[in-house]
Amino acid sequence: MKILQHRATERGFSLIEIMIAAGLMGVMSLGMVSLYKMGYSGVKSVSTNDEARSITGDIASLLTSSSACLNTFGGGNPVTGFANLTAIKNTLNANVFQTSGACSSCVYGNRSVKLNSITVGGSGTDAKTNLARYTSTSATTGIALVILDWRRVGDQMGANSVPRFFTLNVTVNGSNNITGCSAIAGPTTTASSGSGTGNYIPVWTSSTALGSSVLYQSGSNVGIGTTAPGHQLALGNGGIEINRTGEPYLLMSYGGTQVGQVRGVSGGGLRLTVGAGGTEAMGLDSAGNVGIGTSTPSGKLDVAGTIRPAAAVVGAACTPLGATGYVAATGVPIYCSNLAVWTAVGGAAPGTAGSQCTTSQYPSNKGVTMFAPAYYGGGRFCCGNNNYGDGSSYVYCQAY
Repeated sequence: MKILQHRATERGFSLIEIMIAAGLMGVMSLGMVSLYKMGYSGVKSVSTNDEARSITGDIASLLTSSSACLNTFGGGNPVTGFANLTAIKNTLNANVFQTSGACSSCVYGNRSVKLNSITVGGSGTDAKTNLARYTSTSATTGIALVILDWRRVGDQMGANSVPRFFTLNVTVNGSNNITGCSAIAGPTTTASSGSGTGNYIPVWTSSTALGSSVLYQSGSNVGIGTTAPGHQLALGNGGIEINRTGEPYLLMSYGGTQVGQVRGVSGGGLRLTVGAGGTEAMGLDSAGNVGIGTSTPSGKLDVAGTIRPAAAVVGAACTPLGATGYVAATGVPIYCSNLAVWTAVGGAAPGTAGSQCTTSQYPSNKGVTMFAPAYYGGGRFCCGNNNYGDGSSYVYCQAY
């Protein structure tokens, strides 16, 4: 420019010099525009990747609902694979995301991406994700790979394809058509390596590799530490820990209504509550004391209320020793004595004498004289006069 300025002061510019200068300015302008377009294209590419990843996560979350999943994929064959879908549907069977073939004006995110295609399952391994397109977990269940092909708005082919994926737990009929499913929400990065064992739910062992987790799925049951879960969740060799800042608890509901809780309390101990309001019914403190109707038991068993034992018959066989009961007709308390028969507790009013005792009711069978049965405290006794050869004797009584 200095040369041009110097020449201008002397005699102006020739036509050739002006044309050269204009050409240089044009080349510089084209370079600046090219750099801007390259920068803008890079930013747009990053934005497209982020949009595709975010929307795919939203779709996977939507399809964790079994009804939305079945509305979208029901009837398809994941074993052979299918790619004729035109929309992702919700629980009301309404289209939420549509492919560009079904809706050319449908764009998503910040109006930067459109859904080009939806592919489900198939045989072999997908080249882009390095994951099996379909894995059978039983005769009627499996895991299907779902690939969403996103495109930048304004682009049509090839290099601008942005594939994202998630997986489905599927149930199939005898023709391998989907009769039930739900999405497995998880990361949508691409695995480059990994291996696993059939029926074990996969886990990301690194940012790009998959392996087997400790979770084993058999039909609709999941086992931890066992390969034969008999319920929806089964534990092998191990236990469950509930650890939280407040009181840890295990809540039980029946038909959606809370029926009770087992709660841990500060300092040690457990509480059993019943009903939706959590009314305490029983407690166990750190000393091993049990309280019924009280949260502060002062003995091994502390009952805030009454206890009613079972009715029994005096003289009948009983077990275990020390058990308590009562006479149904009179309410007299009885206990299981060391003779293993129900015996009346002392202090009750005497009963009425009955018929004469017999020798069969007096085991020693030494009595020459049998007395009428005696009653005390609701118990019945048969007594006999035992004689010795020297002429001495004593009275022996047997409860029955």
